[in-house]
Amino acid sequence: STSRGLGDVYKRQDFDRPLDALTRAKAFSHVTHLQVTTGTLRTASMASIVDAPGAASLVSLSCTRPILDDDGFAALFASEHLAALRVLSLRFADTRGSDAFDILARATGSTALLGLTHLDLQRTFFEKKAAALLASAPQLASLEHLNLDYNALSTKGAQSIARSGVLSNLEVLDVSSNGLGASGVQALADKKSALSALTHLNLFGNKPGMKGVVALASSPSLTNLRHLSLESCELDDGDVAAFADAMELPALERIELRGQQLGSNTELAMIKAGLSYDKATKVALRTP
Repeated sequence: STSRGLGDVYKRQDFDRPLDALTRAKAFSHVTHLQVTTGTLRTASMASIVDAPGAASLVSLSCTRPILDDDGFAALFASEHLAALRVLSLRFADTRGSDAFDILARATGSTALLGLTHLDLQRTFFEKKAAALLASAPQLASLEHLNLDYNALSTKGAQSIARSGVLSNLEVLDVSSNGLGASGVQALADKKSALSALTHLNLFGNKPGMKGVVALASSPSLTNLRHLSLESCELDDGDVAAFADAMELPALERIELRGQQLGSNTELAMIKAGLSYDKATKVALRTP
């Protein structure tokens, strides 16, 4: 595949010029992966990309810290040339004060989203209203990977994601550092959760507490979960022991527990649950 990366080598006053030149070139129709680095993508540049007929070849569009207004988001989500797009990253986009997620939810006929399997919204100021909008957007039904790392999901947002029929094909969900407590984690795991296809769940930096980890361990919905990260979740030996006692996850192969003070009781609890535990790495693995 052909990849193009455009970065900070361009002067600030020329941000839109190099992208416009690229999208007008015949070679653009052969670009399958386009990466636009920090601060170089603005509304005019986004429009020049997604309105170009050559964008039909794009499989992956990665934009780090794009500076977009509502017109920029509208151009992206309503594009008629992105039917082949499978991966979209808008990480570090500042959506505060914009209607970005309303625009996304209203773009029900968008070919830019229909085939999307990977969506990266890391640190986009994504919160409970945005979660409700995303979860109700039928054009996202093909999503398999969703990254919401470092946002403000809250319990309501977690409920929206977990109970969405639209997002029921998710296999990988990253909700690291979203300020989720026990109730938020319980929402991801309870019987109303539609996340039965989930194989990887990252809860790094949240605070599930004992109630949250027990809900995960005994979840009737997360039956395909293989990889669970509970790093830096402020857990102790008692929390891990409660998790192990409640463990009913038939597919679980790996638990990551780094970033917290755990002692020998954690190792004993993991062994009891049929998992080996490496004290140095604080990783538990399914025993063959």
